[in-house]
Amino acid sequence: MRFALSLYNPVKECSSRTFREENEVSAHILAYQVAYHLIRNHAGTISMNHNTLDVIFDSLEEPLTINLRSGYLNYKSLNVPLLQYYASGKRAPEIAAEIHDYLALPVVNPTIDYEIYGLLTKLVEIYHARCGLQIITLENSEGKIIWELRLSEQGLPGWISSDGIAKNRFGEVLELQDWKHLRLEKLAAYVFGFNRYCSHYPSPLKESSLN
Repeated sequence: MRFALSLYNPVKECSSRTFREENEVSAHILAYQVAYHLIRNHAGTISMNHNTLDVIFDSLEEPLTINLRSGYLNYKSLNVPLLQYYASGKRAPEIAAEIHDYLALPVVNPTIDYEIYGLLTKLVEIYHARCGLQIITLENSEGKIIWELRLSEQGLPGWISSDGIAKNRFGEVLELQDWKHLRLEKLAAYVFGFNRYCSHYPSPLKESSLN
């Protein structure tokens, strides 16, 4: 016997992005991937908001901006349609390498934040299409960078800071160092569960307290 399922699933709060244009979802994910591969080899930071990623390199005069909806990367006269490059068979590391060569970016040690950018990128890869995960950059009075994570603009937030501290919507605090031994995919799953964006998504903290 089969049962008709409604679009609303009361067991979880996150809803898929199937109602959005596929190219828009792909552009959002690819923007994070390219930005991360750029920042891995160059000193700088990435600032996220609802519409764009701004890659701010120490060696460039202006931020390099990627539109999250269209997938276009812009810097002065440079205008790169990331999705077209991707569709032609080039992957994010190759696209980032071409941009690096065009801008003649010097290869230097990345800032320590690049490890957290890797985590944020993995979260977007796994949970943006499934749950509409959004990340925006905040900054506190001490100059520490804080990233706010939500499933929608109205959703309850979680936070990750540049000092490796995560805080979920219930006020629980965790040091990401405690999970650093995990591979990046599992770390992303643990962070998502720690924030418990979905009502029935298991929290590693709760599970460990039962052992």
